[in-house]
Amino acid sequence: QQLRNKYRTYGHPVPAADNMTISEIHPDLDLFVDCVLNRNATSNKHKTLTTRLEEFEGRIPIAYTIDGYSLSRHKEMGQILLEDELGHDKSWHDNPVSPVGKKNSVRLDEKGK
Repeated sequence: QQLRNKYRTYGHPVPAADNMTISEIHPDLDLFVDCVLNRNATSNKHKTLTTRLEEFEGRIPIAYTIDGYSLSRHKEMGQILLEDELGHDKSWHDNPVSPVGKKNSVRLDEKGK
């Protein structure tokens, strides 16, 4: 629920975020859900890196340098997502503001549905 509130109220708000699956809200969240739930992410707009965190060159948040933090956080996010009442049967591509969603909305409108 915290993620929905953030995306509903901060920055570039998504007014309907309260009624969307986490994946529908933003393409970054779509990838996040697929990653945490260990689902195939090939259809996502964004891609994951093949570089392991330990091998990553560049700046990373300090918390990720603590042994076990990233794995613990990954598990915590997985538990939160599994308890989400709205589920995970939709993705960013189902959102009418996404490029694919816009295309599908046009098709439905043309059919009068």
